[in-house]
Parts: sequence; C-alpha cells; structure tokens
Amino acid sequence: MAWLCAVLHDVGDPKYTSNGVKVLNGVLDQLHADGHITPGQAQRIQAVVLRVSFREELPGGMFTPGDLLTYPELGPVKDADQLDAIGAIGIARTFAFGGARGREMYSSEMAASHGAGLENRRRPLPASKIEYLASSAVSVENGQTTTKGHDTLTHFHDKLLHLAARMKTSEGRALAKARHAFMESFVAEFVEEVTGKR
Repeated sequence: MAWLCAVLHDVGDPKYTSNGVKVLNGVLDQLHADGHITPGQAQRIQAVVLRVSFREELPGGMFTPGDLLTYPELGPVKDADQLDAIGAIGIARTFAFGGARGREMYSSEMAASHGAGLENRRRPLPASKIEYLASSAVSVENGQTTTKGHDTLTHFHDKLLHLAARMKTSEGRALAKARHAFMESFVAEFVEEVTGKR
C-alpha cells in the first residue's frame, strides 16, 4: 500500500494539472477495474495522496497530525516526497522546475536581501494553504503549468529550508539532517557568488 501511495503521490498535483482529484480518481478506477486494488484500497490511497503535499500541512489543508495514526503509510510517503525536495537532488530539481516554468534563478534585489545569516533569511511559513498557493502563483492553462511571482532562490526560503523540521519519521529526520545542511551551504554559497562577494 505504501508503495502505491508513493508512486501515485504526484498524480493530480495542481502543479501539473487543473483536474487533480479527477485525474487521480481516473487512475485509481483503472487500477480497480484491472483487478489490482479493491475499492477500499483505492479510497485509502486517495486519502494518503491528497495529504502528502507540503501545502496540505498548512492551516486549511487536508492533513492533520491524527492522519499519521489513521494512515501509517502517510509518514514515510510524506518524508520520501520531502527528502526528494532537499539535498543535491532537490537543488537540481528546484532549478530544473523553475527553469521549465520560466522563473528567474534569482533576482538581484532578492539576492541582496539575503545578506543576513540563513536563519534570518528564511521566511516564516505561510499562514495558510490559500496564502501559500497565492504566493507560489501556480496556474495550469491549456495543459501548461506556469509559476509567477518569485524566483527560484526565494523558493528555498519559502519552502525547502523548512522541510527538514517537518519530517514525520525518525529515518526521515536522520536523512534530512545532512541534506538540509548541504542545501543551506549551497544557498549561502550561491548568494555569495551572485552578489559578488566570492
């Protein structure tokens, strides 16, 4: 069950489609029709997948701490998703995604404002899921996903540098520690280089 939840966790993600739940339900219906899962398993997979995203943990999102008891596979799946977003692979994915969506790597103003220590640059978490979605300005039109608003560097401070503290399992926390440290080092070096300090 955890494996299927992990494989399907991005199916229907609003970053990729405007018909999220419909797309996910279509995949689950097909898996059921082909005899791979029962209706109960389909409901469970849907419940987990709809709670995996970072934005669902913010106020107004679907995730509640009690969900970790109701769906034991949720913690490992959330951790795996967030571990993919940090560390060396996460950095590469972040810039690839930003470039594919037309985001600037950084803005001169934003890089200059990153002069304080990393702990002072990290932005507080958005107050709600709605605020997060508005700030990331993800939209899907005619099958094309676009993000407007901020540059890729800012995404590290708005989201990625918060993820290590949000791991749900001891294994996730252990793996996140080194990846988070690497990401902090990368961001600090990136800012030093783009601001001409190195």
